[in-house]
Amino acid sequence: LMYKEVELALGLNSYYSKTTLLNLHPNVKVLRHPDHLPGGVFLWAHHEKVVVVDQSIAFLGGIDLCYGRWDDYLHRLADLGSARPEQQLSNNTPLSQRHTDSGEQNGSLLNHTPDNQTRKPHISFADPEESPRNPQITLMTPNGGTGDLKMDSSVDNMSFHDEDEVKVEIPTESLENNSRENNNQDNNNHKPLDSEEVDGKVPEDETNREHSASEDAGNSEAEQSTEQGTKKKRVGILKLPSVDHSSTPEYIPNRLAHTNSYSAGISQLPGMEGEAKLWIGKDYVNFIAKDFVELEKPFSDFIDRTTVPRMPWHDIGAVVYGKAARDVGRHFIQRWNAAKVEKAKTNPTCPMLLPRSYEEFHTPRVVYGTTRCDVQILRSSSKWSAGISVTEKSIYEAYLWAIQQAQHYIYIENQFFISCLENNPYVHNQIVKALFDKIVQCEKKGKNFRVYVVLPLLPGFPGEIGTPSGLAIQAVFHWNFTTMCKGENSLLTRLAKEVRDPYSYVSFCGLRTHTELNGTPVSEMVYVHSKMMIVDDRISIIGSANINDRSMIGEKDSEMAVIVTDTQMRQSRMDGEEYQAGVFSSMLRKRCFREHLGLMDGDQGIDLEDIVCNEFFKDVWVKRAAVNTKIYDDVFHCIPTDRATTFLSLNRYKQTEGLVVTDIAEARRELKRVQGNLVLQPLMFLNQEELSPALLSKEGMAPTELWT
Repeated sequence: LMYKEVELALGLNSYYSKTTLLNLHPNVKVLRHPDHLPGGVFLWAHHEKVVVVDQSIAFLGGIDLCYGRWDDYLHRLADLGSARPEQQLSNNTPLSQRHTDSGEQNGSLLNHTPDNQTRKPHISFADPEESPRNPQITLMTPNGGTGDLKMDSSVDNMSFHDEDEVKVEIPTESLENNSRENNNQDNNNHKPLDSEEVDGKVPEDETNREHSASEDAGNSEAEQSTEQGTKKKRVGILKLPSVDHSSTPEYIPNRLAHTNSYSAGISQLPGMEGEAKLWIGKDYVNFIAKDFVELEKPFSDFIDRTTVPRMPWHDIGAVVYGKAARDVGRHFIQRWNAAKVEKAKTNPTCPMLLPRSYEEFHTPRVVYGTTRCDVQILRSSSKWSAGISVTEKSIYEAYLWAIQQAQHYIYIENQFFISCLENNPYVHNQIVKALFDKIVQCEKKGKNFRVYVVLPLLPGFPGEIGTPSGLAIQAVFHWNFTTMCKGENSLLTRLAKEVRDPYSYVSFCGLRTHTELNGTPVSEMVYVHSKMMIVDDRISIIGSANINDRSMIGEKDSEMAVIVTDTQMRQSRMDGEEYQAGVFSSMLRKRCFREHLGLMDGDQGIDLEDIVCNEFFKDVWVKRAAVNTKIYDDVFHCIPTDRATTFLSLNRYKQTEGLVVTDIAEARRELKRVQGNLVLQPLMFLNQEELSPALLSKEGMAPTELWT
């Protein structure tokens, strides 16, 4: 069940996704919703992200099933694989390494590894049909290689030497017997070759088996055969192709051409030439640099990865079991059936779905690390999105309730922060008012209370702020700043009238990282797409809902979330006192803090239990964010920044150069001082300018509720 976008406004190409899915199998059914007919829904979207298996296991959260979403805590900016610029290609480089599937030249793909990197070799077994009696075995190394691989009957005798060629031996014992013996070796980490691997017919979905064939497996079987005195025969010559004399694609078996092996240097799949990349083609994304194009060509790069860093992605999802998963399944069934009646009522190939009963429910096997908790599924649903007559906004109600329950801290990660303190004709949700009331309440009690808010540094729209292409970015900035810090009814302005120091209660941060790209330091923000709130290490809300009216009001975008109340407790501390923290919520919160603070390899003596005390809030969280922010601004002249409060000062700031240009050695020394990804939100950025879009611009002519 897919969101059907307004094609003039969003280039999602959901039609391509629909047809691709339908072509997989007759049992795959796809509906897109809604149809944008006169009088229909144009402004709102199906924003929920849900996968349900057998109405027993459900995944939900902020993670879209689309390009660019996969990431890990390393948040890599560069993903060249073996790519190097087009001008470095030799004249005899195969054309398959020079073109993408769109037929255009691709200057970022070629087998190449810096000379100072040593990589292990990789053996791929050629199709035996090319030479039935003596199948060729091609050895490829990511660095192009300068010698051949020598293998004899001893596993220990495996080394490089300088001869031009070397003969390789593999056992000819019955493959059936080998397979039977190998199945009995459950505790052996080395997987021997089986018939499919020797024949070069590795299934496309079993690429890991092809990987293991390269070294450990081949050696394991050689050793086994030696012990049994198995007769061997010579099967071919191993040669290491250099960068300038790589093997032609014809020698790679078709089944192996699609594998993403460590050294898949020659591939028949355009756009995947070179060593393995983590983000292939359209999965390499930077939304600020360029929006998606040609989505029907998934393996084609649309961003020059040799010059533009990718934009890392930070997101949160959850998996639930039991009756909560059944609730998610029932919600999907309700939406599917409503869309079926509206769009495909008489289509016999599109079935109506029936929910399972809650009786005699058996929880399936759960994944490692699952915690037993009290769980309630939440949603934003209405007549247009789910076919229900009464609008439901239980996500919004859960946020308000959880904030009211808070006694020590609130931790928020969200893509947006658009709310209101007073009556506002354009913004109606009052999440920020609940935060304000809680802080004022704690001030009156003389109690320490912290609100941690992590947001993206820039909205995820293409364009350059301060130019006509950046008006959409400015529009979102306007509403975020109006909520946080700008104007009489912003949170920090109102708190300044009620508490001694608003910044002792509230911290607004973002995420940024850096790396080397083509020998030059580069930086990019980590895009915060998660929609999560944790309260007091006991309550967590994880879902798809942003903090804005679109997600919270219920009658606009459709959303799904889960609120988790811990039932298993562990000993902890809060504001210097003993405290019973929930196992799930505290573990999730500490995992996020370790990533943001650069503590994934160890806590470095930092106490992550008590995040309310001054020693952590001021001396660790705020200080580390402030130091990182200054370093990045000095080195890269990052935008946004507190150093530009007007468009005029922003233009002057753009024309000056950071250390990365004026003193690259000093820049590298400074970057070594960066700890984690945490930086401060630039709350003074363009604070003297009106950022709402001009009325005559296309952004200004759009309904205001589109942005809120």
